[in-house]
Amino acid sequence: SKEKAQKEKKLLDETYPIFIALKGLMAILRELEIVNYILEKQRRHTMEYRNYNGIIYLRLDKGDEVLSSITDVCQKEGIRSCIFSGIGGCDYAKLGTFRPEQGTYANYEKSGMLELVSLNGDIKEGGKGPLIHAHACLSYEENEEIKLIGGHLLALRVLVTAEIEIRPVVGGLIKTKDGQIAGTKVWDFE
Repeated sequence: SKEKAQKEKKLLDETYPIFIALKGLMAILRELEIVNYILEKQRRHTMEYRNYNGIIYLRLDKGDEVLSSITDVCQKEGIRSCIFSGIGGCDYAKLGTFRPEQGTYANYEKSGMLELVSLNGDIKEGGKGPLIHAHACLSYEENEEIKLIGGHLLALRVLVTAEIEIRPVVGGLIKTKDGQIAGTKVWDFE
């Protein structure tokens, strides 16, 4: 038993440096994994924009989410109300169609190559901060036919690029108020 304990101690003494080296290697690998995650996230979010005479020109790249990107740029630029329009190539869209009888939306999703034929919307000051409202029309190919979908835009992810123009309201502020139909919001002029 004493001999067995000595053999185990010798084995532990011999393998301990290997254990420490492996532990260090695992820590390095975890750090590399974190660095790779950050780099991939940066590669996916490479949007650029310029402000030319008060009008914002925004370019989005693969992986960027359109609505949150527009909102981010407006917040960075201090834009409280604006209108925007754009075109692009996307791979995921979530749209809705308003049901006035219920005051709700019927939501639907589409994935694959989606040409952003038209994007139109606005940002206005809401009770709890900026409120974005957008509509989109997208085309796609199905069974060698070109089809269109469109409606109230809830989410849109870029596949190729998206090019968006943001025009801030000048000389005033557009807010929001409840519309005459339940579930709707309309412009409220200051």
